[in-house]
Amino acid sequence: MLLQYYDGLIEMERNSVREAFEAKPEMIGKAHQKISDITQLFNISSGKKEIFAYQSALQDLAFSLHHAVTGLYRQSYVSQRVALENSVAAIYYSSRLIELKNWSSGKISVSWSEVAFSQEGVFTPLFIEAFCPEVSDRIDEYANLAKRLYSNLSDFTHKRVTTHRYDEYKFQYNENAFNEVIDSFNDVLDVVTFAFLSRYIHTEEDDAIERTSENVTNLCGGSHPFAFHPALRT
Repeated sequence: MLLQYYDGLIEMERNSVREAFEAKPEMIGKAHQKISDITQLFNISSGKKEIFAYQSALQDLAFSLHHAVTGLYRQSYVSQRVALENSVAAIYYSSRLIELKNWSSGKISVSWSEVAFSQEGVFTPLFIEAFCPEVSDRIDEYANLAKRLYSNLSDFTHKRVTTHRYDEYKFQYNENAFNEVIDSFNDVLDVVTFAFLSRYIHTEEDDAIERTSENVTNLCGGSHPFAFHPALRT
């Protein structure tokens, strides 16, 4: 009896996947490509102590896309929040080695307000001017986007009343819900790309940065602050 129940859920998932691919094959393909692109970007930090968090974020981005395609929209947003939080925390702690060691060993937990918006948080002028002053004129834009994103994703994580409507589409493809969750997915990648490059673009080998030029373009397009950065020109 229970096996039949779970078989039924799996069949609902399959139907949602088929409908999503019939309706939005290009959108799904681009989202998968972006996961590949952010993977290449994160590889810049290979060998560093914070790499574990970037690898974890990649898993959550993949889960987010899987949940979106199978019609589990709220769960997709939850995975996005985890990916955003861990990525920004890794960027923040990468320059604070004692806290990084304590975080990686489980002795401290991530505080979003601290890693993102404390005096030396990732989305503050002090942080950006220290690591990549040439994009400091865009910090307010990305700080506001990060705040809006995290607030919206937290609504889904805590299942606030405003998100209950998404439960109507469980294991069902819904065009509006799908479009909204992919838009949010893209915004997460935009914010993470900005923060990651702000931190590492002047601290890593030039050839490693340059090799990600196409990946950055695929992730965020020509209007991104790093789209025409000299270090990314091939």
